[in-house]
Amino acid sequence: MSKILEKVASIQLLSHKDHFSLREKFQSAYRERHSTETALLRIHHDLLLALDNKQCVFMAMLDLSAAFDTVSHEKLLSRLSTSLGITDLALEWLKSYLTGRRQFVSIKGYKSKEHLKTCDVPQGSILGPNLYEDYSANPIGSIFRKHNISYHIYADDTQAYICFNENNKERALNQLEKCLDEVRMWMAANWLKLNDDKTEFIVFGSKKSLDNCNISSIKIGESGVKRVSSVKSIGAHLDSNLTMDKHVAATCKSAWFHLHQINKIKNYLSCDQLKSVILAYVISRIDQNNSLLIGLPKATVFKLQMIQNACAKIIFRAKKFDHVTPLLKELHWLPVEQRITFKILLLVYKCLHGKAPAYLRELLEEYVPSRSLRSASKGLLRIPERHYTSTKRRDFAYRGPVEWNKLPKVIKDSDSINIFKCRLKTYLFRIVFIN
Repeated sequence: MSKILEKVASIQLLSHKDHFSLREKFQSAYRERHSTETALLRIHHDLLLALDNKQCVFMAMLDLSAAFDTVSHEKLLSRLSTSLGITDLALEWLKSYLTGRRQFVSIKGYKSKEHLKTCDVPQGSILGPNLYEDYSANPIGSIFRKHNISYHIYADDTQAYICFNENNKERALNQLEKCLDEVRMWMAANWLKLNDDKTEFIVFGSKKSLDNCNISSIKIGESGVKRVSSVKSIGAHLDSNLTMDKHVAATCKSAWFHLHQINKIKNYLSCDQLKSVILAYVISRIDQNNSLLIGLPKATVFKLQMIQNACAKIIFRAKKFDHVTPLLKELHWLPVEQRITFKILLLVYKCLHGKAPAYLRELLEEYVPSRSLRSASKGLLRIPERHYTSTKRRDFAYRGPVEWNKLPKVIKDSDSINIFKCRLKTYLFRIVFIN
């Protein structure tokens, strides 16, 4: 019953925040239609756009220690009242939900004294994540906007980044440091603590521009954080040149490990069982965050394709040098390159139908010809011009429209996501295996 009541309260709270646009735009955790992949795709797009403009990017990755356990009930209730306009009976209900909780420690039958809790949001609860978002996301976001720093928040992970040219790198670094100092001060005043051990600093740019960048660390608080060549950001490995080689290597390592384990027990499983296990443990890893791989060299993508080929051969007990195309066709699996295209086009469809985050929707723009043309009725998207092509135009704002404009109109006009996915897969499947 308590879970049902929490769910009802959560729905009403989210409805109130959505109606009055009170949610932080660049906060992707615990939100419908948001995910780590949508957050990464927007960050990836911003970084690629900077590199295409011959700029570099400073990025600081912040992580909080025990964030959910240190939320002050008093400060949270005050913020709900003043910032979100929750008052009267609704505020009293939330107060009764948060306060009055007690905890104790029990070891081998010995029980400590009970302690009244004055902070935390209950972990594992339905309301807890939403209340944590109300407590921290909007105030932190306002600090970044005040200092003109780009950012993205996912639960207690925060990415803050700023673009710069060769002649203003010192000013950009100083601007980022001042912003992070204010964020740190706000967190200290609100009982939140940065985890210095997990805080990372990286500079993105072309190989030539990075060679000319002599910034080796960033000052956060009283300590300095040394510059690294690659980071892991909410599930994706990003290297300083955005080649995605580290990400592909990490994906391959994990996928090959699980595939070798599955290969040891394949004789005990039926074909259908083996297929289900491989889909769950291997193919899912190939598909995870694969929208970031659009436009990469074929040699890089082929490393993932080799894993998919090995999966197909294990399922059908094929020999090492057997031709794999008939096996993929029998399984009705799209090759890796087409799976990446499928993911990008699915995200474009969701953006155009209001089923994707606002920060992705704003990257796409409908094509409107300067005069009356037949192309106006084809559902085309405007392809942005790029002056430089140092990243081979891999950002979502460019690749999304390029791939979308290739589709037949009957696929673009699909009435639902399920129909669109079915038609799109059939279309890509025919291109690979039939045409």
